[in-house]
Amino acid sequence: MAIRALAVQVIAASLETTRRCADRLASLVDDPNLRTDAALALGRIGDQRAAETMFGLVREACTSPGVTEAAESLARHCPDPSPWIAAASEALATAPDSCPTDSLARRACPLAGAFNVVISLGPAAAPIVPDLLDLLSKPAPLPTSCRSWARRRAVTALAAIGPAAAAAVPGLERHASGTEFPGAAVLALAAITGDRAHAESYLDQFPNTVRTAGADLDLMEWLTDHGGLADRHAARLNAMLQRRRRIHPRALRLLWRHQGSDAADLLLETLPAYLTDDLYGPPACTLLTEMGTLAQPAVAALEAIVHRRTRIGMYIGDEDEELRADERLTEAATAALAQLALE
Repeated sequence: MAIRALAVQVIAASLETTRRCADRLASLVDDPNLRTDAALALGRIGDQRAAETMFGLVREACTSPGVTEAAESLARHCPDPSPWIAAASEALATAPDSCPTDSLARRACPLAGAFNVVISLGPAAAPIVPDLLDLLSKPAPLPTSCRSWARRRAVTALAAIGPAAAAAVPGLERHASGTEFPGAAVLALAAITGDRAHAESYLDQFPNTVRTAGADLDLMEWLTDHGGLADRHAARLNAMLQRRRRIHPRALRLLWRHQGSDAADLLLETLPAYLTDDLYGPPACTLLTEMGTLAQPAVAALEAIVHRRTRIGMYIGDEDEELRADERLTEAATAALAQLALE
């Protein structure tokens, strides 16, 4: 049995070997000794044969590495959201007991899988709004605790649900003027109400000299999707891009969507250097694809990623995760090359 378990772990370490052995792994999801590793592996590649086992892992607030990723992948393409909603609701109902205040690692949060399920389902997760509101109403003992992170994640889930989460508006308005996670609350208000004023007024309170953080990018992305950036917010984006250390591809994509071909030179100067990064590489590939023929000067850099003979050095902290990150980066670069070849 120990040898079989090790064999499953070896196969599951790689996305490619998981795909090649998917049928064999699917035959193990009912084996009590092997089902978790088999289901997590299948879940990562979106194989719905792992769904039944994953329902249980989410329901039980399992903290095994990979639960969040597998649950997200399966829920996003599920044929029926009902079992996922039931599993996530049961996990969230145990929040006061299962989310310890002394756990600082996100991956250790027992509710992480449930949140990923809700966010992946989006508006279909509307029945779970009362559970999210219950969690949000509980005060966090410490700003840096796991429970505080969970409450912030609940706000993100409400934003993903959108207008169907209208019952959350009063509570979110209080958080928008608070100090715990105001940016996330403002984004949720904008997503639920469709009112640009929430996002615009939040951004307007900061000078352009303030370093743009993740919440700001979230809000600017939402504004771009809902009428576009106002000139004053585009100026804020340009001010951030003047600081050239490590500009997240999300910010570069906003610039591309706002300025189009006028931003091509900056993007071509910046994006190829990001292609060897596990975090920035895949979105950089996606942005190059969106640029179409203007991205042709980056083809050589993409080819270097696809045809390399050694893995890119990554420092995630888990060798198996680093392997899968390398595979995802290669897949993203391959897809970008294929699309650019058609341009």
